[in-house]
Amino acid sequence: MFLLGNVFVLSKYTQLYSFAVLVFNVFTGIYLIPINFIIAFGPSNFNEIIIVISLFYLGFMILLRTIRGIFIVSNLISDRIFQIFIYLCAMEIAPVLILAKTVIKWGLYN
Repeated sequence: MFLLGNVFVLSKYTQLYSFAVLVFNVFTGIYLIPINFIIAFGPSNFNEIIIVISLFYLGFMILLRTIRGIFIVSNLISDRIFQIFIYLCAMEIAPVLILAKTVIKWGLYN
């Protein structure tokens, strides 16, 4: 993020977004600590339900983080739409697609 902020002269916005990501990740980590203990030491018949609930929570937190990021750059959307598009493709969408492809390929051969 620091490099992108310096290349595109958006360091203020990238710092704000990095801080928002940090805060959301800390809260998610704090929430997942008891979930991990419940999955590890709790009754095994509740594990699937707890995993599904935690996945919904993770999806909700990612959605909130994305909405927060849109609010951070909302005044730049009309001026720098191409830069925002490049960022979304390179830093948000591509890693997910690469990870999904790797997991699928790993699952097929093992």
